[in-house]
Amino acid sequence: MTEEFVAVYRMHPLLPDKLNIEGRNFTLNEFAFKDARSIVASTGSNTTTKTLLKSLSQTPARILSLRNYPYELYGLDVPGRKRPEGFAFGIVPYHIFVVMATRRLLSDRFFQEGMTEENYSPWGLNYVQTQTFQSILERHFPELDGKIPANPFSNEWEW
Repeated sequence: MTEEFVAVYRMHPLLPDKLNIEGRNFTLNEFAFKDARSIVASTGSNTTTKTLLKSLSQTPARILSLRNYPYELYGLDVPGRKRPEGFAFGIVPYHIFVVMATRRLLSDRFFQEGMTEENYSPWGLNYVQTQTFQSILERHFPELDGKIPANPFSNEWEW
């Protein structure tokens, strides 16, 4: 599941053509299907997650529009993957990512009728209902406290 999710997500039209990591530009072809730790280490940084969060938050996304596809991905060679003619990605990743994810959420009792204090505890249920992506990032990366915008998916991070 993880490999298919990553393969599909990298095809997203909002992906930039280049990612600046610690002052060095990497194209998506240089970055895709590589070990992120070795790429970050090649820039002289030793904090992979923090460095990538910083780079991704400072890189503007492409415009969400028709026929907007990162130029670098047109020639991307996905190792060990054959895709049907005319498809951006294979049938299996599409099916797993788009169709099955919705079904899993709708059929998981812990996201439906089982979302109760008996299953999560009063503290756990409150936590699930009140925490945000921003608060989770700040808890795990205290150095980001006050730098993450209310909408962490925007390009307004303060470094």
